Amino acid sequence: MYDTAEILALAEAENVQLWSNGARRDAAKWSLDIPDLSRLIVAALQRGRFLGVEWCESRRGGPWAACEAWVITQREWVETAGKYMGLTYYLKFAVSRTGNILLMASNHPENT
Repeated sequence: MYDTAEILALAEAENVQLWSNGARRDAAKWSLDIPDLSRLIVAALQRGRFLGVEWCESRRGGPWAACEAWVITQREWVETAGKYMGLTYYLKFAVSRTGNILLMASNHPENT
């Protein structure tokens, strides 16, 4: 739906905003900051799988955006397990109307 080169440029520049209440909760719960999310977006576009386009709401009764949904699995160190494990993340994002920022609607590991 969106131009991949445009999304990559925004993600690489870390022009990402936690747009929805869910994205803010996800980021806080999983200790994901903007650089982390930017890296996940780049990885999703390069090695992930496009799931489709979904309408996402920023908050109950708030604005909506057409978001691309992606899934990416990558190896990460899991402290509680004491080893590297494959973690699958689901990401939903849209390009702002001005085209200068990525709006994160969702960013969480699988089954959470």
